[in-house]
Amino acid sequence: MTARTDAGTVFVTNMSPQHSYDSASKYGAIRPVTSGNYPVFKTDRLIEEVVRSLTYSSRTDYLLFSGSSFVAGICMGVWLAMHKECHALL
Repeated sequence: MTARTDAGTVFVTNMSPQHSYDSASKYGAIRPVTSGNYPVFKTDRLIEEVVRSLTYSSRTDYLLFSGSSFVAGICMGVWLAMHKECHALL
């Protein structure tokens, strides 16, 4: 996949200071959905945070999967409910 020229935003499912997201920045500005260690068993709070963050996303933005697969799954579900398709990065 090649980078778009109309760079938007790259939403990172769970941002960690231990990872570099520099290579994803060519797709747009980096924005965390969640960050750090997240209490995945507090699903109501997690879903609220994901929805609140992804409210600022658009159909042409990217979703970068990082960290917990559980958090990534919730992010993907919310993203698809909002936009019906997803430009995903790993």
